[in-house]
Amino acid sequence: MIFVVTPNPCLDRTLFVERNLPQGKIMVREVREIAGGKGSNVCRVLREFGVPCRHLLFLGGYTGKRVKELLDEEGIETEVVWTSSPTRVVTTVVDSRWEQTVYFDPPPHVTEGEREVFLRLFASLAEEASLITFCGSVPPAVISLYQELFEKIQAKPVIVDTRGEALRGWQRYPWGIKMNREEAELTLGEPLQSIDAWKNCFDFWLEKGVEIVMITLGEKGVIGRYRTSFYRVFSPPIQAINPVGSGDAFLAGFLVGWWRGETPEETLRLAVAAGVSNALRWDAGRVEREEVMRLSSEVRIARGDTLKEVWEDGGELRSHSFP
Repeated sequence: MIFVVTPNPCLDRTLFVERNLPQGKIMVREVREIAGGKGSNVCRVLREFGVPCRHLLFLGGYTGKRVKELLDEEGIETEVVWTSSPTRVVTTVVDSRWEQTVYFDPPPHVTEGEREVFLRLFASLAEEASLITFCGSVPPAVISLYQELFEKIQAKPVIVDTRGEALRGWQRYPWGIKMNREEAELTLGEPLQSIDAWKNCFDFWLEKGVEIVMITLGEKGVIGRYRTSFYRVFSPPIQAINPVGSGDAFLAGFLVGWWRGETPEETLRLAVAAGVSNALRWDAGRVEREEVMRLSSEVRIARGDTLKEVWEDGGELRSHSFP
């Protein structure tokens, strides 16, 4: 079972309008709601591939009840710690030109008692997991939550998909880290604009004991490092409809490959293909299994012993297995 932890989920609400202009009244043509947050998107893709997963999250208020209802409708197994503070809403306004404006509600306030319940429930569920992933931000009132959760894990691979300066000060580090380029720059406080800066980024995490680092580059694919090998993965060209959630679909695709016991190369192909499939439709975390498998054959990947070998292109492809 893949155990997905999402401390700061949301109700993702999209309003479709003809023109999004600053005026008194705008008529909405269509409204869509899905359970939002990185972990919800990851679980959605895992379910499409039949990979067993369990989702732990804070939810509160009528918005939290709506998120739980939507997750139940999708058949995603959830464990909820209910909060007195309502779950945030992320509202996206989209016009006929596909231009969008996104409004983020403030995060919920999590009490000390609610935090303690979350920690206890996590410790219980983690025992059943094969791999654990921490997804997204945490509410400000429990800013150290991921570190506290990590301390309760014994001999389990963990992948973290989050960002922020606080991540640099952890006492222990996970097996894997996934970020996009902007998040990596924010976390390390350094722009990734040269090969030396990228090498420093990968060296930083390797020195902390992180074995696999994956940094997504949007339509340009992924650059990553697994132990001492570097990978450059190139996405097939597409006409994207909505790239939101593609990073989450990438992570889920990686988890699918890991679950199946694929090589790192094939796992990364599957991950990038899942991200591309997500970008071909509007709702975040939506992919089609057959489409992902077809797209994975179009993903180009290079592997090298140094970053320079894969910086632009090339690098010999050699396969080995994850431990």
